[in-house]
Order: sequence, then C-alpha cells, then structure tokens
Amino acid sequence: MKETTTINISGIIFHIDLDAYERLKAYFQELKKRFGDSEEGKEIINDIELRIAEILQEKLTDKKQVVSIEDVDNVIETMGHPEDFESETEAEEPTYKEEPRTGNRERALYRDPDNTVLGGVCSGLGYYFGLDPVIIRVITVLFTIFYGVGFLIYIILWAFIPKATTTAQKLEMKGEPVTAENIKRTIKQNYEDVKNSGSFQKAKDGINKGANAAGEVVHWILKAIVIIIGVGLVIGAVTSIVALANLMIFQSPTVYFDGEIQGVFFPIFEAFFESRLTMIVLMVSSILLALIPIMLILFLGIKIVFRFKTNNKLIGFGSLAVWLIALAAVITIGIQLASRYTYPVDVEAEKVFEDYSGNSMYVKLSDYDPEMNKTFHNFYISPEEDIETSYIFHRPDFDVRKSDNEYYKLRILREARGRNRGDATQVAEAIEFEYELKDSVLLLDKWYRTSLVNIGRVDDLDVTLYVPVGKKVFFDKEIGPIVYDIDNVHHMYDYDMLDKRWIMKPEGLTLIERVKKIEKQITE
Repeated sequence: MKETTTINISGIIFHIDLDAYERLKAYFQELKKRFGDSEEGKEIINDIELRIAEILQEKLTDKKQVVSIEDVDNVIETMGHPEDFESETEAEEPTYKEEPRTGNRERALYRDPDNTVLGGVCSGLGYYFGLDPVIIRVITVLFTIFYGVGFLIYIILWAFIPKATTTAQKLEMKGEPVTAENIKRTIKQNYEDVKNSGSFQKAKDGINKGANAAGEVVHWILKAIVIIIGVGLVIGAVTSIVALANLMIFQSPTVYFDGEIQGVFFPIFEAFFESRLTMIVLMVSSILLALIPIMLILFLGIKIVFRFKTNNKLIGFGSLAVWLIALAAVITIGIQLASRYTYPVDVEAEKVFEDYSGNSMYVKLSDYDPEMNKTFHNFYISPEEDIETSYIFHRPDFDVRKSDNEYYKLRILREARGRNRGDATQVAEAIEFEYELKDSVLLLDKWYRTSLVNIGRVDDLDVTLYVPVGKKVFFDKEIGPIVYDIDNVHHMYDYDMLDKRWIMKPEGLTLIERVKKIEKQITE
C-alpha cells in the first residue's frame, strides 16, 4: 500500500499518494519559476491551481478518495508542461497541450463581469448562445417595454446565474479549453489591454462612462415602467373602493316579498346568525379584509407616482394587525356558522289510509296564496318584519311508487342539518307540511315551510304516494310544480302525465287509456 499525505490546493484538501505529491509539487515549482512573483504571475498561478483542484475533484469518487500519480500526470498533460509555455524572451509560437475535443466546445453559462451594464447577464447569455450581447440587451428592453416581463426575467437570471470570477470560469464561458497557457494568455491580454489604454484610471473612466450611459437609459426606462405601475395601482385601488362602496351603499340589498330577491338584507341575512352582533362583526371584518389591502395598494401607488418617502412603520404594522384580527374573526365565525350544517338527518313519517276503500285516488293541490306563485328558485319568504315570525317556503318533491299491500300510503321524508343529531332532528321535525284526504281527493300543500331561523338547514322534503297494484290514481294538472321524476312503464315525462288516469300494474304505473286500447284489441 502506497504512503499518502494531504495537500491544500486553492483551499481544497486532497489525500494524495506520496509520489504523486512530489510530482505535483515539482510542477508548481516550475510554474512559479516560469511566471515569477509579479502580480500578474501570481494571478496566473492562482487560476491554474484552482483549475487543477477542479480537475482532481472530478477524478475522485466514493470508491476512490486518494489522488494517484496517474491523476497528476493527466492533470499536467491537460494543463500543459511549463517548458512548453511561451517565454517572454522567446519569439516562438507556443506549443502546449489542449484538452481533447471534437466539434464545438460546450460553453458554460456565467455572468460576464468584464462586459456588463447591470449584472453581466446579457453578455453571459451572448457567449452561451454565440450572439452579440447587444442583441440580448435590445430583446430584454423590448420585452420590458411591451410585455413588462423583460426586467423581471433579467433579475431572476441575475439571481440564479453565477458570476465568472476566475479566469478558468471566463474561459469556460467563452467555450475555450482551460489550460495553463490559455489562462496565462488571458491574464496577459487583460494586462496589455489596460497598458495600451494609457493608465488604469483612464480604462476605469472609459468603462464607467459607457456603463453610466447605458445605465442612464435603463434607469429612465425602469423609471417610466415604475410610474406606469404606480398609476395602475392607484387606478385599480380607486376602482375597487368605488365598487365596494357601490355594493355597500348604492346597491342596498333588499328582499322584495313578491319573490324577487336582490341582494341580501334583513331578515334573510340575519337569519344565518345566532345573534345580530355576530352578523355585524362578520360584516365589518369582511369589509376590513377587502378594504385594507386596497388602501395599502392605493398608498403604495401614490408613493410611487409622487415619489414621497415615509418611515412611519405604524401604518404598515397597524394595518397588518387589524387585517389579521379581521381574518381571525372571519375564520372563527365561518367555523361557527359551518358547524350549524355539519350533521345531516332524515326524519320519516308515514300515513297508511286503511279507512279508505276506494279503487282510485285524485291528487291535487290545496288552496294557496296566488302571490306565492312569484318565487325565486322555488322558495318564497313570508312578508314579516321579524325573524321569529318569518317563514321560508320551499316546494316539496312528489313521487309515486308501488305499495307492498292493499292500502294507499303516504310517506313524508324530511331532510335537515344541524350541529348534532338532536339539533338536526329538531330542525327536521319543525318542517311544516299539510295534507288531507277528502273522500277520494288527496290534497297536498304546494309548499312546506320552516322558520327563517333555520334557513339553509333544511335540505328537502319528499312526498311519496304508494299505490296498491290494481288501483288507480289521477294527477291534477296543477300539481306539475311539485312532481318529481315519477316512474312509469311508458317513460312519459312528468308534465305529460298530468290530467290523466293511471293504474298500478305489477310492472309499474300504466296509463289507463292505453290499457283499454290493448284490452279492446285482444277482445277483437
């Protein structure tokens, strides 16, 4: 087993075979002799060391944690031998080793710090896609002006694309092989560019002048965009406030007792709550939930447009505190309201007409107030001024089925909701529905009613007439509003079944006229 040691290359610790360490140490010494102790030489050596550290890291795996002499030889072959580098005293063309490549070398995406207006994003994208950075910048400005997303995309890319800080990263960005000679050439070129410009300050002034000119253009564009956004915020906030005021004041919700409902007002809205205080708290909290963000948006828009500054944190924190309190109130009351509708229950009642011996039954509606014909979605609210004495009326669902014995039977199923079974049962039993059998006429209420305090807690009321086999039933044409999907052997629609006589057969409800026609055909 070979003897190993540790070495620090550009801040990275490596375990390395001793013979590999000696060869790498000799390579670094040759580099120092070649490039000297000047500032330029130190920068070249630092970049070469950083690249060597990156290459060695790529060669290590979970199963291979020690750098071997073969790894070092490969690194030297890739970076180039010091004796092959261009000497300042020689006029010969350099001969050095490059990383093997085929076709176009893959570029790495970095931000270019040497050709930057803001963050070097456009220049880096230009190198990556092989385009002039000016083209990328023009596209960014156009997308900002016409679509409003160019600058946002630029900021996102600025945050996620790393900056090319080392010479090796700059070479990767340009798609050039990262060799010691290329690192040397790049650094020397940078120094030569500065020298040829006259002085460091002159170069700096030139760069700053160009950057400032471009930055000024971008500044004015962004300033215009910000003002447009501010104006948009002000207009949107004012429009929202006007709409909210129109909803709360000018369109005062009212209940018209001819059945047309516009908005929600006393007593129907208050009926959803156990107390008027709860209703008021919910209304005020809901208004604050909507109004506070609108007012903050308006405030922000005014600040942007008129460019005034304020360090008063009380506005922001105070508004947030009030908004959170309003949110908590809405959630709490919402949970409280929802709990009134959580438990469903069905309460069934049956009436068997054992005393009725007739062979047919005539179904029609009992007398009702014609004003109640004017309904809103099949319900009607009684014209009272107090919740306790007000009622809400709904239409029941009427159906016909086959009886399992020789008697007519009426089943009434009340469906309701409550906090628990007892509460829901109490609501269901409070549903009022009247019926009466006079001779052979079964009179049904067109409506079932419940107290307005139970609004939303009553699901439905189903009325089912069971007809014995061989007995008849007649549907008056006025019961159409309550008829609900009555099955029959002819698959006739509900309204087509009205004002006709039917007989219950073993196979189902059958139209009598058609039965007579069939019997007549058989006898003939």
